[in-house]
Amino acid sequence: MPPGPRRGAAGRSGTSGTELRLALGVLVHSGGATLWHIYVFVLALGTVNAVETPTRMSFLSEMVGVEPLPNASALSAAYFNAARILGPAVAGLLISGYGVATVMLLNAVSHLATVVCLLLMRPDELVPGADRRRDAKVMDGLRHVAARRDLLLPLSLVASIGLLGFNFQLVLPLLAKTVFHTGCASFGLLTTALAAGSLAAAVTATTRNGGPSERLVLRAALGFALTETVAGPASGRGPAS
Repeated sequence: MPPGPRRGAAGRSGTSGTELRLALGVLVHSGGATLWHIYVFVLALGTVNAVETPTRMSFLSEMVGVEPLPNASALSAAYFNAARILGPAVAGLLISGYGVATVMLLNAVSHLATVVCLLLMRPDELVPGADRRRDAKVMDGLRHVAARRDLLLPLSLVASIGLLGFNFQLVLPLLAKTVFHTGCASFGLLTTALAAGSLAAAVTATTRNGGPSERLVLRAALGFALTETVAGPASGRGPAS
């Protein structure tokens, strides 16, 4: 995909996500939001993210080129997690003072910055990617992976951890409310702690010249699994709200 269309796809996805967040914020602010509304908006946002995330990640290579791509990816994760550190902490405080609806509206408006940045980019300075088959299908990708034994382990780890381990958006609110009996501010701090760890890992990754070894990846996956297992029996001792 040429740089122009790829940037356009990222811009359209960002605009759609902003519109959905703004509509949900307005609905919550009006007091007319019900559970089925949340389901619809979550489904719509998930669909947008399914397009936006791979487009954004592949667009990164066209902004910096192939050689600095690993460091650029690590820096991208670093600023993403920096936002995750500040955002939840500030949001928790704002929710306590101004309510959920106001914070949702502010969140929607903040996403306009991404769209503006995409519009201000100069396409002639982007690095075109290699020509790709336009008729390539998902099965072609699966056959390629099946023929590459070196890809089976990392992809299997990503699949298992993504399906079974990365459930923080569900677990952290439950821990804050039903286990530790705390409010929005404490939930924001829990999310901030999670993002701080991710930021530290992303910054550490920028110091590496090459990719991690297979042994390091396996140790990291094992450490992640053990940490989640240890956190499972945690019991709340905070004050009841």
